[in-house]
Amino acid sequence: MRSVDHPTMTSAPVAATVTGAPVASVGIAATVNSPPRLASAFLALVLIWSTTPLAIQWSADAEVSFVVGLGARMLVGFVILAAVQLALRRPLPVTGAALHAYLAAGVGIYGAMLTVYWGAQFIPSGWIAIVGGLMPLSTGLLAAFVLGEDAFSPPRLAGMLLGLAGLVVMFGASGGLGPLAPLGLVAAAASNVLHGLSAVWLKRIDHRLPVVTLLTGGIGITLPLYFVTWWLHDGAALPETWHWRTAGSILYLGIFGSVLGFLLFYHLLRHMEASRTALVSLLTPLASIIIGVTVNDESFGWREGLGTLLILLGLLVYERGHALPGLRRA
Repeated sequence: MRSVDHPTMTSAPVAATVTGAPVASVGIAATVNSPPRLASAFLALVLIWSTTPLAIQWSADAEVSFVVGLGARMLVGFVILAAVQLALRRPLPVTGAALHAYLAAGVGIYGAMLTVYWGAQFIPSGWIAIVGGLMPLSTGLLAAFVLGEDAFSPPRLAGMLLGLAGLVVMFGASGGLGPLAPLGLVAAAASNVLHGLSAVWLKRIDHRLPVVTLLTGGIGITLPLYFVTWWLHDGAALPETWHWRTAGSILYLGIFGSVLGFLLFYHLLRHMEASRTALVSLLTPLASIIIGVTVNDESFGWREGLGTLLILLGLLVYERGHALPGLRRA
C-alpha cells in the first residue's frame, strides 16, 4: 500500500528507477496507451490501491495471523511473477549487481510490508491509506540526503510541514481506538520510511532490471525471511480453518496488489503525464476512507478529517506547490 503497498507515485525520478528498464519490457503491450485505455488503467490502479488497506486487514483473523496472511500473499505473488518470467523466457539474473538490487527491493518487500501489516491490526484501514500518502514526502527527504536531490525548496518544505502536522493530528486521535493504536500508526509511518529507503537505494545503485525480474528476485530473496518470521511468530503452524474472506483477500493481494498494481503503475508512469499520475496518491486515501466506512463500518470523525486534509494538502503542495506564486523559489 502504499504504502504501502506501492512505490512513490509523486516522485517519478526515484520511482521510475525501480524498474531500471523501459516499462514496455514488463510485458504490457505498448498498444495499451490510447486515452480510453489509459483512463481504464488509471481507474483500475486507484481501485486496487484503495482496496488494498482493507484487504490487508481482512487477510488476517482469529485463525490466520498477519504473518501467515502476508507470507501467503507473497508466495502467491512470487508464483505468478515466476510464471511470467518463464513465459517471457527471461532467466532470473544472479549476478552481484542483480542480487544487490533484489536486496534493495527486499527492504520494502519485507521490512515495509511486515511493519504495515502489524500496524494494520490496530488502526482502521482508511488510516493506512492516509498515512501512506506521506510516502512521497519521506522518500523525497531521504533522496535529498542520499542522492542530493532538491527536497528543501519552499513548496516542498511547506508540504512536509503540512504532512507532519496531519500525522500529529492523526496520532492525537488514535488514542480513542485502543492502547496499541498509536503504535499501529507509528508502524504505518515507519513502513513509508522503509519503502522510501528501498526506492532511494534502488535509485542509487542504478540497476537495469525489468520490473518483473526485480519483483521476482526481490520477493524470492525475502521468502526465507518470511518463513523464519512465521516460525518465530506462529511456531510454523498453519491455521486449521480458512474463512473465505481471509483466503480471498490473500489471493486478491497476491494477484492484484503484488503484481497487477505494480505493472499498472509503471505503465501509467511511462505513458501518462507525471502530474496526472500523481492524482492516484490523492484519490487513493479518499477512496479508501469511503470504502472503510461503508464496507467495514469504520468510524471517521472531525480529527481524522482534519488530519487527512492536512496530509493531502501537504502532498499537493509538495508536488504542485511550485506553481503557486507565494511558494516559488526566489
